[in-house]
Amino acid sequence: MSKFKALFLFISLILLGFLLGLNFNLFKEKISNFFYLKKACTMDAKICPDGTAVGRIPPNCDFAPCPAASPKVK
Repeated sequence: MSKFKALFLFISLILLGFLLGLNFNLFKEKISNFFYLKKACTMDAKICPDGTAVGRIPPNCDFAPCPAASPKVK
């Protein structure tokens, strides 16, 4: 094998590895969803000002927003 072919093969493999690594970093959330690697949230609750409780929602496990306050009917 000539030196030119060996150098071309080496550079091609380096470039292929770089592109595969970049592809994984850009699409790791989609890849983890494909393999069902979802994050579980804790089962704690937050008490809203109106007395209702809301839980955490994936994927960031932030608390759900409190319901809008409805006007009280007399």
